[in-house]
Amino acid sequence: MKVRCPTSSSSTYTCHTNPPLVHQERDPWTLEPLGNYRISFASHAAAIVYQSKLDRVFRLAQLKMRSKTGLWTNSVPSNLRGPASISPEEEVDAFTITPGSLAPSANRINARLSRVKGKWPWQNLVNELVRRSGFTVEPAVVLLHMHHSAISAADLQSFIDADGKARNEPWATSKPYHLATTLHENQSIFARNTRVPLKEDHAFRQKLRNRFVIVCKSPDVAWRFIRSWNQRTLTKEAEGQTQRTVLTASFIEV
Repeated sequence: MKVRCPTSSSSTYTCHTNPPLVHQERDPWTLEPLGNYRISFASHAAAIVYQSKLDRVFRLAQLKMRSKTGLWTNSVPSNLRGPASISPEEEVDAFTITPGSLAPSANRINARLSRVKGKWPWQNLVNELVRRSGFTVEPAVVLLHMHHSAISAADLQSFIDADGKARNEPWATSKPYHLATTLHENQSIFARNTRVPLKEDHAFRQKLRNRFVIVCKSPDVAWRFIRSWNQRTLTKEAEGQTQRTVLTASFIEV
């Protein structure tokens, strides 16, 4: 089941039923989120039930949004009510996939059912980097973005090593993998990819040039790294000039 969500959405509503597997679709070239989620189920029937729950609670969210008095729960029709143990207000509060104001003329979320045919190309790329890292127990992946291209992979590794030495605890991370270089080395991964690289687009080229991936030993290490490094300014002296760039770090759910 593939669900289209606003790109700002960061979670998937579970209707108090945890789906077996949720993955966010990303552009295979830039690792940019595309606003789609693929939710995998063991059976077609389970997917239908889940989609029905999403649609029902989406309609509840619409009712709440349209209410002028705030007493919308008093007028919820029986076909939109969930389990007796959960109030409509609680269901809507837990519904973060999209606001009730989205597509007011529609009663359903944009979703389609299909058979899962392997992994997305971006997942194959990240899995290859995880394999190279040597972390096998519970590795986690972090995407690093530089606001301009003054910093190389070697420079970034030096910054990480120096930071680990300063805090007397080396970071349990792989070396930084430069995204453009990694894509060039693993072109076979994209043999079945339907998205094309926008090589003529300046913003696209900038993202390729300024992005890196690191693999962390565990999710805990990854989140500590993000808290420590996100929005950090890195300074490099080159040819008598001081070059500065701001680093943005984000977690990639593999």
